[in-house]
Amino acid sequence: MKQELKNHQQWVFASLKGCRFKGRLTGCDFGHWPDYSERAMHGSIDGCDFSEARLDACRIMGSDPATIRFPKWPCFTILNPIERAQAINSVEWPGGWCPVSVEGRYRDVPSTKAVTFYAPSIAKRWETTEEELRATIERFDWIIY
Repeated sequence: MKQELKNHQQWVFASLKGCRFKGRLTGCDFGHWPDYSERAMHGSIDGCDFSEARLDACRIMGSDPATIRFPKWPCFTILNPIERAQAINSVEWPGGWCPVSVEGRYRDVPSTKAVTFYAPSIAKRWETTEEELRATIERFDWIIY
């Protein structure tokens, strides 16, 4: 089995167009994130396909998520999570999990345009079930699953 790619932020230095991703990626960031570093000012992601990848806590930064194919369930993708934080946080998520934080030390980056999670790892970490997560996810038409 190939190794999982974890916490790899260097994708934000690349201009990715029409790429196809496979495998397991956790905590990786893609796209345009000038606040990360000066070199990340030129990063972008456009027309890429993650449909055969397993993403967990992976973010699209400062780029249009409408051009990207995201993986399906048991992965799920929250589109424009920062601007929708109030709606996301207005419901009780299973296990007390909160997918988006806009305040405090561990708040999400404002330029986050999409974030993809892997339901089995969320369910395990927060002692809930994939079914309970999916029931909450289904309430929002801007979460892809």
